[in-house]
Amino acid sequence: RARQLIDAFGDAKSAFEYANRPEHRRTNMPTFLANALKEVKSFKSFEKELKIIESHSIRADIYNEDDYPIRLAQCYDAPVVLFSQGDVAMDSRPVLAVVGTRRSTKYGRDFCRKLMEQAQNLGVVLVSGLALGIDTEVHRMSLEHSMENWAVVAHGLGHVYPPENRRLSREILKSGLLISEHLYWDKAEKENFPLRNRIIAGLATAVLVVESPEKGGALITAEYANSYNRDVFALPGRRDDRSSRGCNRLIKQHKAHLIEEPQDIFEQMGWQRKDQLKKVRQAKLFEVLTEDQKVIAEILKEREGLLMDQLIQISGINFGKLASLLLEMEMSGIIQALPGKRYALR
Repeated sequence: RARQLIDAFGDAKSAFEYANRPEHRRTNMPTFLANALKEVKSFKSFEKELKIIESHSIRADIYNEDDYPIRLAQCYDAPVVLFSQGDVAMDSRPVLAVVGTRRSTKYGRDFCRKLMEQAQNLGVVLVSGLALGIDTEVHRMSLEHSMENWAVVAHGLGHVYPPENRRLSREILKSGLLISEHLYWDKAEKENFPLRNRIIAGLATAVLVVESPEKGGALITAEYANSYNRDVFALPGRRDDRSSRGCNRLIKQHKAHLIEEPQDIFEQMGWQRKDQLKKVRQAKLFEVLTEDQKVIAEILKEREGLLMDQLIQISGINFGKLASLLLEMEMSGIIQALPGKRYALR
């Protein structure tokens, strides 16, 4: 319903304002829109929610706006509104979702630690679901290795579930994000957890299942990831190990790549350490660029995430020429466009 209204009126505010005008009942419109309008609550209830999220520095991104996570926006069932708390952006950086059983074993925990040790200089963001077990290990070890991580929860951001992870959620907020599609005071309901898993899969570039029994939320995340055409990886285990049966089945059914080491993921995804990438870029970049492109590259090397106006001011290149140069460099894979019409070196 919400998507229908936003698509019809262009944005959420216009839809809400129109729904609260009595004259809309007298106009001729498609039945599906008329029915959708009847379900819109009073603007006052939305204003109340806006005041709550503003007071807690929570961002609300709508699916058809520029700041909405680009990978998630491509999913057919993405949330209409995504709430996030924290001081980092959900941008185009690679994101690895790591999920698994709530009853993790030493085998799974040891692999998570090895993963963090080897991934900490890749510039990859970790995302998981703040559940007990593997999720908790992923969040905790990410923090230990100074890696940015996001926690997607199945309730409003006014709660923490499980309560054992209340302190962990506060630590995540210092350098990462808490993410939800629910209103601030919504509680954790059973049916919310499978839906939460689609957000984890949708935000991710790739999904890793570390441990999972034959049934569980991690397998639901993997199913969503496959439906979104994400790369899915699974850590195999012994045939008789209950905690690995789900992973073994994913591999057997060709729904996940078998991995033995974290490096298997990095090679498959083309992820390299930041210092290795910089050496390669710096050695080759200036061999292929024109003089004007070198000027832009030097500026973005010093200051990433600049707006076009800032690039014009610093480079002295006029708007028309700069727009053409940026397009050429983006098409060549030299720079990338970030949310908010900003630019950075790849």
